[in-house]
Amino acid sequence: MRSPLLFIDTHAGRIQVGATVRSTRYDVKGLVTHIAPTEGGHRIEVNGRHSDFAQYYELLAAPDATGQAIIDQAGLFVAAGG
Repeated sequence: MRSPLLFIDTHAGRIQVGATVRSTRYDVKGLVTHIAPTEGGHRIEVNGRHSDFAQYYELLAAPDATGQAIIDQAGLFVAAGG
């Protein structure tokens, strides 16, 4: 099992846990709660419910204080680009 990531670099910029994103395919907008590498590419989970490949999200805002707290709690995970 692969470890979750704190951030990935995409065409939309650096998307990280706690950032605000919007899907370009579905009516989904919210906080990034999980980023995971898969064989098909990186998947981003938004609001703990919606998941899609990273290429289908655009970055709206960097993490706020709540998002930064998520990153700080997960500080042991290795961050990697994708």
